[in-house]
Amino acid sequence: MKKQKILSMVDKFFTEGLEYLQIRDADFSLSLESTKPEAEELEDVKENKKVSSNYVYVKSPAAGLCVSEEGWPKKGDKVEKEQVLFKVEVMKTLIDVKCSVPGMISKVFVQQNDEVVINEKLVQIEKLGE
Repeated sequence: MKKQKILSMVDKFFTEGLEYLQIRDADFSLSLESTKPEAEELEDVKENKKVSSNYVYVKSPAAGLCVSEEGWPKKGDKVEKEQVLFKVEVMKTLIDVKCSVPGMISKVFVQQNDEVVINEKLVQIEKLGE
């Protein structure tokens, strides 16, 4: 794995507030895990806001290239439970990224062909009921 790619992934971990990063190569293995709450959560605590549990994040199951073969999800799209939203390409293998609840997409954090790391937030879903 090229040094620049590794540095880019580590930089993304810190700048985008990712929760977990794992890089494995033939010669080494690197794991990073966040222990701090996200900036949004800190703001909610500072302002004594109740954090809504009406939202669910769909996260990347692996590090790879985020792609979609059926149109890119966008804010306002309604989604069904088990609906495939994205695929993560890892070593020429495609892994489905499915929605865990029915709802509506309220935020999209990635674009087509973005490199993602394990557990990176891809979309935020507003739950509509199960």
